[in-house]
Amino acid sequence: MEYVKIVVYAVAIVGTLIYYLYTLVKNIKAAVEERKWNVVLELLMGFMEEVEPLFEDGTTKKEVVMSKMRNAVEQYGLKVDMEVISQLIDRLCDMSNVVNPPADEGTANA
Repeated sequence: MEYVKIVVYAVAIVGTLIYYLYTLVKNIKAAVEERKWNVVLELLMGFMEEVEPLFEDGTTKKEVVMSKMRNAVEQYGLKVDMEVISQLIDRLCDMSNVVNPPADEGTANA
């Protein structure tokens, strides 16, 4: 009977250890992915800055930035949803227009 108790306790301990190990690995993966998003954001901001003075049309700017991001994501082997990148570009542009509103054409020459 004592052996049964020991086996039950051992199974419980091993199960608990497996659970904590699984949680640790999951948290480590999340931290690594979060660091990758910092890299992705830095690349994106750099590409947006680089492309801004080159084109007048916002659609062309976005296409060029998206192309550069696709190449960078491939080169660095990052797993990134390009639709999320597209939405992020739109939100960054919207934010920029709120912080730095475009000058009206009538007051641009004033």
